[in-house]
Order: sequence, then structure tokens, then C-alpha cells
Amino acid sequence: MKQVSKLINSIILNGEFIEGNISNPRKKDENSYNKIDIKPVLIKEEIKIQFAYNYKTKVIHENLSPKEAVENIMEILNNFRQGIFFTKDADYQILISKKGKVKILKKNPTKLEIDLSHNRKKEYIIEEGTPCDFLIRLGVMNKDGKVLAKRYNKFRQINRFLEMVEDIIPNLEKDKTINIIDFGCGKS
Repeated sequence: MKQVSKLINSIILNGEFIEGNISNPRKKDENSYNKIDIKPVLIKEEIKIQFAYNYKTKVIHENLSPKEAVENIMEILNNFRQGIFFTKDADYQILISKKGKVKILKKNPTKLEIDLSHNRKKEYIIEEGTPCDFLIRLGVMNKDGKVLAKRYNKFRQINRFLEMVEDIIPNLEKDKTINIIDFGCGKS
């Protein structure tokens, strides 16, 4: 495990770490986590390593400093058989046999970008912040393009409808008329 410790130290502390996960527990336990997803996040202008412990019915998150994360990963690996860590330079797969024999496989990198965002912004077809005339008239948006809090569900519903339409457009015949029927109620 000494070579694993050296590798994990290098991966986490040098800023090249993109994401990773540890899986395949040595002992199956209904009450314990069976997989841990690991990724760097930026919280209050500070790099943390986020651990997402996947239980059967829930996920618990923990944010640690890079140094604490290295210690935590090494502790977790004592109870698991497999870990994979993605970096800018390479993908490292760590396999630990039942007898504790360690094998480290180094492969070409499959992930190139580090996403440090903690709360990801949802991508909508009609973007929030960009005024949209019909949404302003419906009272979903104000003139500055801000979605009104009490109408946010309607904003998401309209965007979801547009996503469905966008998905089927490539399958429609180009020279035929498209009829859209709204069976809903309200201001549509």
C-alpha cells in the first residue's frame, strides 16, 4: 500500500486530480456505503475534496482539505478492492486482491477538465437573465430577464417542453407542417 499512498499523495496534492471513485467493498454490509465518489470542489475560494458516500438509499457528502482527503482515501481503500482516479495526465486504476496484493494500472487520460463548481447551474434553452418577450407577458419573467420566484416552476415546465420539442425535431420530415396541440389550461 506504500506505492498507493505515494500515488494518492501525488494525485491529490499536485492539483491534477479531476475525479475518482472507490468501489467493491471487501465486506458487503447493508448499513454501510458501497461506493464513494470523489471530486475537487471550490468552496468559499478554497479547494476541498468532496466525498459522496453512496449508501443503499441515500448519499452523504463530506468536504475535506486535500491533506485530510489523502488520509481518508487511504483509510477507505483498506476496506475496498477497487479505486479509479482520473487526472489530466493519466487514469489510475487501483486493484486490491483478497490477500491485499495491490496492482496499479496506468492508462491514457479519459477526462481532461476539472470542474470545481459546487452548485452547478442548470442549462435551460431559454436562459434566465435573458429577457424573453412571451415569458414577460405571461408574468414568468420581469423586464430584466429575472425569473420570478413564484413562477419558477412554470419557467422549468416551459423549458422542459422545449427540450422535448428539440429532441424530436431531427426525426420530423422537413417539408411537412407541424401541428402542436396544447391540451393544458391557463394562459397558453
